[in-house]
Amino acid sequence: MLIFRQAIRYRRILLLIVIMALVTSLATSTALWALYTSTFNNKKDDLTAIVTMKANLINAVARFDAIHASASFPEDPFAATLSQVIDANQRYHGFSQTGEFILARLETEQIY
Repeated sequence: MLIFRQAIRYRRILLLIVIMALVTSLATSTALWALYTSTFNNKKDDLTAIVTMKANLINAVARFDAIHASASFPEDPFAATLSQVIDANQRYHGFSQTGEFILARLETEQIY
């Protein structure tokens, strides 16, 4: 009878250990998922802000070039803006190893 009681006691202890391991695993997984989601969203917001800022800067240069056509590009302010964007990206040495830059313009409902 004593062996039977000890077996029941060990089963209870084992069951409690398994329950605690499951609860701990669930809590840890939930916390890690929340941290991952938060970090991912923060990084997405940062990258979106950088792209928006760069687009606004290019638009400002394009507006300036359209108003004050440079002597090098008197017939095409877009070419002047494009040359400045190319020059700026060529001066950043790490960019060619890590990514690409795509620039397009909208003309009569067509993106070129």
